[in-house]
Amino acid sequence: MRAFVIGSKKLSVDILHALIDQGIEVAGVYSRDDEPGMKIWHEQLGHPSLKAEAEKLGIPAHEGMKVNNPESLRLLTSLKLDIIVSCFWSELFKEPLLNIPKLGCYNFHTAALPKNRGSRPLPWAMINGEKQAGITCHRMMTGVDNGPIVDQEIVEIADIDTGKSLYDKVMDAGQQLAMRVFKDFHSGDFSLMLQDESQATYQPRGEPYGRQVNAFWDKERTERFRRAFEFPPFKGAVEAPDPSMKGTEPAVRMVLGLFHSGFETAQAAESISTSTQTLEKQHIPHTCFLTPEQLEHLKHNPLPHETSELLSNKAITVEALCSAKPPQSFSVLRKSLRTSAEQFNTFTGQNGRGIRVRTKQHEQLHDKYKLLDVLQRQGLNYVSSDVLVAEDGSITQPFRYKNGLLEIPSTDFFLLGETLSGGIENLDKLLNEASQAAEQHERDIFVGITIDLNKVQDGRINSLTDALSKAVERISGEFVTYQQICDHYNKNYE
Repeated sequence: MRAFVIGSKKLSVDILHALIDQGIEVAGVYSRDDEPGMKIWHEQLGHPSLKAEAEKLGIPAHEGMKVNNPESLRLLTSLKLDIIVSCFWSELFKEPLLNIPKLGCYNFHTAALPKNRGSRPLPWAMINGEKQAGITCHRMMTGVDNGPIVDQEIVEIADIDTGKSLYDKVMDAGQQLAMRVFKDFHSGDFSLMLQDESQATYQPRGEPYGRQVNAFWDKERTERFRRAFEFPPFKGAVEAPDPSMKGTEPAVRMVLGLFHSGFETAQAAESISTSTQTLEKQHIPHTCFLTPEQLEHLKHNPLPHETSELLSNKAITVEALCSAKPPQSFSVLRKSLRTSAEQFNTFTGQNGRGIRVRTKQHEQLHDKYKLLDVLQRQGLNYVSSDVLVAEDGSITQPFRYKNGLLEIPSTDFFLLGETLSGGIENLDKLLNEASQAAEQHERDIFVGITIDLNKVQDGRINSLTDALSKAVERISGEFVTYQQICDHYNKNYE
């Protein structure tokens, strides 16, 4: 039997030895030891090098390889392999690669599959209060950790476990699992068991919740979260933001956004220009959300100098880019975001920072993993979706999605009422509840309001914003910007 090992860290070396101990010929290895992020594992945590160990044993070792590229596929095909074994690898295996070995590709995933497919399964098991973790050997398919199971080892999560202690327990279990699995492979006495999809959970890329404690979690979840990140020399959990972003008594902070959903970019630019000047006169900080088309129009049809200065002034607006209705295709969205960032930088001398995403009532982006991943990878500081009030009636506060992207919830102003008076009446009610919540939790409470200028009658923006200003003043609140909220949540990272 001929095998090939693709992996990193100590477990990959344990797998290599387990294969050899069972008389399985190892035709080569792919190693990630040369990657900068691996330095800490080898130099500070003492993990042996898969490359060094393979070379010591006279086994060809390769670095810097992308497993799915043509060069890799030609090499692996030429080796006439029976199995490929993977652990702690950063790429998904595509179908051409999966079809190369006679018996398939097999992965060692540090979870009790089908739970916690995807990224960072061990800290997620702790954070979610699960009683068990584990390590599973499964045949790889085109999905994420969804292939049939060969065998697995289960470990108990103790109340005193930390991220480091649980990792060590699972690595010990992984060594035992590898010895057992390859003994069965060598004898041909192994079987595959389909995963129970009804029990499956998935965790996206990125550190859980951006490694930051949520101030509204209960004591038990907060404690589990902190312990999950106890893994020296890696950074520990980041504490929740300070109770007050201004260092004063907690208060209601309103974040005001403007956008224009109309298709006439010239009309949109004029509306944004007029509204920005109005808010500047009223000393109301705000954010202008601009679509790629509007940015393109502004680039070729410059606004008056004084308005351009307003839009590029951080004290008045956040660096923001937005597509009110993002393209359905993720490749189109990525291109749109990159183009918009370039256009915004050209227009204001600043980089795009956030995006406004339209969502259905009571629906946020929690399960939109691909969308969140695209937004995160484009370097956005935040996303703002429509859900401001949860189904239970509570006011949704800024939080981090599972992949760490910051959500600053907001709602369209006229969703609060069909008329200006109706909207203000409902806004007053919302702000009173926010003021009570600030007193109850002894924390700032943020309320996000966005105004679609396409729905504001000519000349009404002044009366509208004046009413908003008076509503905020009545509860001794104040206006802040999206960037100020980002700075508040990111302060502890510095």
